[in-house]
Amino acid sequence: MRKIIVNVILIVLLAYGISQGLRVVTWRIRPTVPIPIGFGDPLPDSTIQALGPRVLLIATSDRCPHSLKSVDFHRSLIDFAHGLGLPVVLVSPRGREVPSGVATAVAGSDEIRVGAAASLGIAWTPTVVLVEEGTVSGIWVGRLDDVMEDALRRSVKGKEHALAKPYRPPAAPSSVQLLSTSEVDQRLRSSLVLDVQDRERFQRRHVSGALNIPRDELGARVEIEILRKSQDIIMDCSSVDFGACILVGELMEARGFTNVWLLDMGANGGSCYRTSALL
Repeated sequence: MRKIIVNVILIVLLAYGISQGLRVVTWRIRPTVPIPIGFGDPLPDSTIQALGPRVLLIATSDRCPHSLKSVDFHRSLIDFAHGLGLPVVLVSPRGREVPSGVATAVAGSDEIRVGAAASLGIAWTPTVVLVEEGTVSGIWVGRLDDVMEDALRRSVKGKEHALAKPYRPPAAPSSVQLLSTSEVDQRLRSSLVLDVQDRERFQRRHVSGALNIPRDELGARVEIEILRKSQDIIMDCSSVDFGACILVGELMEARGFTNVWLLDMGANGGSCYRTSALL
């Protein structure tokens, strides 16, 4: 039975890898579309940086169902940011508007920039970006569940990061550890960090010392390159979409790895892609 489960997960991962490969082809045949902005990247807009040392960006769209279902959360997040003294910038993709339910929550220090998402390297809606000193220090893509929303607020408030055991929503993770930036840095240094981004994205940004095994190669390589199944393994989910995090976590556990943790799991939920008619 366990072998069947592993094989099913491998097939899903392979199919997922093929779909992501098609997405990469889409990027390449559309040279005007930049590689999406990610954690650690400089924000390509100095006027937003000038708003303050910490700025919260929310990319949303009146045509994306995931954005429309996130209106209440985005309104509460704007109020939360105001309570911390953070300015908020609302942006939308070209040809789309910010949902009116979100636009009415802005204050005098906030901005609304219709059609500016692409110029900021934001390819999906909804997306929330925390910018500190001109650099992306947090990014959350898609419609988030309760666990993700709570992790986002904690990060915005106190730069906390979440380590969670693999889980599949709507169930909650069996264990969650909330760590400060210094604590998570120490934990990363003492653990094996697994990064399942494709090679191109891994070259652009990754945790220092991370082992890169692209998700479509994981089934063939993981037991060859990670020999101790009981060691502390942290998968960096901050730059990987939600579905891949779930599948990889399940695969690792099905292969007998007993101490797998997902870093900032749920930073990516359901979203609308920039080239989609719905975005």
